[in-house]
Formats: sequence, structure tokens, C-alpha cells
Amino acid sequence: MTAVAPGLVRAASLADLRAAGRLVVHVDRETICLFADGDEVHAVDNRCPHMGFPLHRGTLCDGILTCHWHHARFDLRTGGTFDQFADEVRRFPVELDGDDVLVDLGPPADPLAHQRKRLHDGLERDIALVLAKATLALQEADGAGLQAFRAGLDFGVERRGGGWFRGLTTLSCFMNLAPRLDPKDRAAALYQGLADVALDSAGEPPHFRLDPLPGAPAEPEQLTRWFRNFVEVRDAEGSVRATSAGGSIRAEAIRGDVEAEIAHGPVAIDGVLARLSVRARSGSVDVRAREGSAAADAWSVQTVQGSIAVELPARFSCRLDARTSQGIVECDVDAAGGHGSEHARPARFSPGGAPTSSRGTGR
Repeated sequence: MTAVAPGLVRAASLADLRAAGRLVVHVDRETICLFADGDEVHAVDNRCPHMGFPLHRGTLCDGILTCHWHHARFDLRTGGTFDQFADEVRRFPVELDGDDVLVDLGPPADPLAHQRKRLHDGLERDIALVLAKATLALQEADGAGLQAFRAGLDFGVERRGGGWFRGLTTLSCFMNLAPRLDPKDRAAALYQGLADVALDSAGEPPHFRLDPLPGAPAEPEQLTRWFRNFVEVRDAEGSVRATSAGGSIRAEAIRGDVEAEIAHGPVAIDGVLARLSVRARSGSVDVRAREGSAAADAWSVQTVQGSIAVELPARFSCRLDARTSQGIVECDVDAAGGHGSEHARPARFSPGGAPTSSRGTGR
């Protein structure tokens, strides 16, 4: 192994690669397959991400690499897969320096974010192996498996129009059982719950959310009574509307790049919590939440693309910093006591400029 520049390592001779068409090289504990495809050179992990078959024994045709074990197909240029039962194959950036083929062995970007996405893919498509791999990775990362559990709950609630059914019951039971199991068995229990959520949701119509009741929210004690009464008579729509009646704050950043909606549930049932949903149409969003007026952040920063939902304290301030093609757009929102106005004015920023309106406040 010859280090040439930070992160770049000499992997092979370009002449040897072009003569062979493909080469397997072992570089710094990585087994890499190099491909000469026309005038381009590509480097990928030699293990198929599906089940580990050596990709140098596959077929390359028109830029598509096909594994010969289960016929998973990959775009050689990007590593992207055409078959969701597999995964993206890890690719290594390549540079050519004369006859030297140099590969960048830098670590992959945010592997946990990738596993969260794969968990969602497995839930959407009911693919057992994808669910198992993602569950193992997320369980190892946080010990308790809370990330995977919450993702399963959110998916089951949002994607099954018929409401709570067998899958979510199975997942909840296994999650309650997990602390009593040997640590090495916890991921298996969590996987069984997630797999049942996927199976239970497959082919079902999605859940469509109901808006909160209009006007000022009712008192928490009354909301609690309503909710319990609706549950007693199995009135799904009534119970859902009662739980969403705590009020909400909505803040929209300019140019439609970012939306943030803070919706409060009944404080007497699940404690004083809010859920913040962030949707980024482009770019990414940094979310910073702080409890009350504390000087230090009580909730860590997350950078997101697409959608997330997080739990926040009852009294908090939240800042959204959206890095988009339009520049940085910031929006501050305050909320207290589990109640809020239906709409809060957004803080509007032009690219690189000062705010044109101040924060919105819900009380």
C-alpha cells in the first residue's frame, strides 16, 4: 500500500487494470474491485451488499454491474442499486496519476442515517433481510433500539389507515420485553416486531391526518376525558381529533423551501410533549431545540433531509437553519405549556441578509 496524498492510496497500475478489465486489490483492510469501463475507472467494495458474494465474479454491461448470486444490479458509476432487496454498494472515489490508480479510503458519510433510511425502505416494501440488517445496526448504535422502535411506530401509525392493529401491538410487546432479554437477543425481538408492522401495513391504505379542532384548545383534563370516552366506544376519528386538539404552531420559511409544524398532544396523557415535523423540499435543515429559557441546548442538533418527527419538551424554543439553494433561511418559534396559536409568523431571511420579520410566538 502506497499513500500518495491524504486519503488517497495507490491501488494498482492503470496499464495492468486495462489489460485485465477488472482487478481485486486489498488496500488498508478493504477488499476493492477495480473496473476499467471504457475510458473510466471505478472502484467498489468487492462484497455484494446483499449477501456478500464477490462482485468481481459478476457481469458488467452498459455500466450496470450484476451480482451472479441473486442478480442484484448496481450502477457502477454511483453505486446505486436497482433492486431494493440489496443496498447501495460502497464505491471509492478514484483519481488517476499517470499509471497509478489512486483510491480514496475516506469513511462513508453518516452510516447511521443510511441505516435509518434502509429501515424505512424495509418497512415500506416488507423486505425481511433489509429490516434485519438495519435493526442490528441501529440496535448496536443506541443499545435500547429506540431509533428503530420509534421509526416502526411512526410508520405503522402513518401508513395503516385502519389504525392500531396487530403489527403495532407486536412491536410494543417485544419492545417492553426487550429489557428482560439477554442483550444479544434484543435485536431479534425488535426485528420480529418491526417485521410484523411491515407485514400488517403491506397493501393497506395510508392514514390521513385530521386537523385539530378550530379555535382555542380545550383544557387538558377535558381533552383527556374526551379521548378516553372515544376510545371506550372505539370511535377512531373522535379520539384522533381529541388528541390533536392541543393546538399547533406552524412556521413556513420563504420560497417554500422549508416547512415546520409543531403540534401538541393532550398533556395529561403522555406528559407535556410536542412533536416537531420538519419537511425540507431541498437542501437540509439543522434543528436546534432548547428547553424553556435555559442557556444550554437541551436537545442535540440534527441535520435532516426530507422529513423527521422528534419529541420536544412542553416549553421550548426552536430554530430552523435551512441550507438551501436560496441561501440560509432561519425561523424561530417559541411554545409553552402544550398550547399554541394555530399559526405563528415566520422569521424570513433572504440569502445572506437580515431578517425581514421577527419570530412568531405561540402561547
